[in-house]
Amino acid sequence: MSGHEEKIYRTTKSKPNIAEMKSQLARLKGDLDHFTARTSPSTIVGPLRERISELQAQITAAEGERQKGREGEADGAGGYSASTRYPTRGRREPR
Repeated sequence: MSGHEEKIYRTTKSKPNIAEMKSQLARLKGDLDHFTARTSPSTIVGPLRERISELQAQITAAEGERQKGREGEADGAGGYSASTRYPTRGRREPR
């Protein structure tokens, strides 16, 4: 399956992609500006504002998780250390 098809036909719930959420937020804000300029009824604008606030909360939570992950890697919690992968480089004993 290509990357495009995977985006369309998602079978599992994956981690939220922050870039996609930010672009969706920008589109929703543009829609909100459009609807408020046309003086649309509050039945459209109200749920749109709620969705925008939910999406902003999701973005901040995802960015917080990403930041925690980076701090954990910096502390040595994740990944491998070179000392565990390679033997020590000591002097060879004379024969």
